[in-house]
Amino acid sequence: TPTVQYITSSNSTIDTTSLTTIISSTAYGTFTMGTGATNLFTKQLILQNNPTTTFSSYGKTSGGQIISIIIQNTLYIGGTFLSPLGNYSLAYNIVTNIWSNPFGSGVSNGINPSINYGVYSLAAIGNVLYVGGNFKTVNGNSWNHIAAFDTLTNTWTNPFGTGLDNYCYALLTIGPVLHMSGSFTTANGVSSRMYASFNTISNTWNTIGTQLSGGQWIAYAMTNIGSMLYIGGGFTVVNGTTGPGVAAYNTTSNTWNYPFGSGLTLSSTYCRSLANIGNTLYIGGDFTAAGGSTNNKYLATFNTTTNTWGTLGYTSSITSQNSILPVGSILYNTVG
Repeated sequence: TPTVQYITSSNSTIDTTSLTTIISSTAYGTFTMGTGATNLFTKQLILQNNPTTTFSSYGKTSGGQIISIIIQNTLYIGGTFLSPLGNYSLAYNIVTNIWSNPFGSGVSNGINPSINYGVYSLAAIGNVLYVGGNFKTVNGNSWNHIAAFDTLTNTWTNPFGTGLDNYCYALLTIGPVLHMSGSFTTANGVSSRMYASFNTISNTWNTIGTQLSGGQWIAYAMTNIGSMLYIGGGFTVVNGTTGPGVAAYNTTSNTWNYPFGSGLTLSSTYCRSLANIGNTLYIGGDFTAAGGSTNNKYLATFNTTTNTWGTLGYTSSITSQNSILPVGSILYNTVG
């Protein structure tokens, strides 16, 4: 059982938080402070960037979501922020501590910039950065909610055809396959509610029709244990079987299973975050119970070997879990 470290947005200095990637056993992520400065979160330390190179010096707006991923020595940052250097996406070299915008005009919704639009998810295969979110224009091109960026040549490409018809909230890679989840109902014009995948070698889609349905049509989170992909959100039906909030999809056989029993107790609420340590799945959100137990309110564990629910123990100080990142024996959670 890991030590759980909470980072709470009820702290008056923190607006929003995101824990996003691991490199050399260190957790890197970004979060916005009440002052508007952007900070790197690493292990149990909060390291503020040089004040002359923070988002605040670029006039960052408050309240925007921020996510990040590392490729080589560059921390690529996406979100719903606005800045004179670039809206919704920037790059930060963790060796030279220099900010840059290699993305050109980047992503937009084709209308006036707003923190209601932007980048919600990032993933990488080799030197290619995949970007998902709420946008309909990429560097001047009419591309919908998903795009690819070559970090060697600093060029955008679109192998995705017509893309997605609505938001992409999460991206995850297993080998050469890019998995995506969100609130979309079609991928490249084909029915695929809340989840689809794309083979980056053959440039072909795998779509699922309406196999996820019911409840709130949003899938916020994904994680994988080997070839088994776990998807979390507000849906209540998985391939015709009642399955509130979390689903398991075998990416080798392209088949669903539902080992979660009664699943999550949802009432216009969601699974918002998923992570794993070994074969244990950690599930976070604003659900009120998991596996029928209110001791699993907001944060629960599920053993994927024995298919049994565990618990980390609910306390009244815990609120909804927005993101989860395991680092060694510590499970970092953002709450609020």
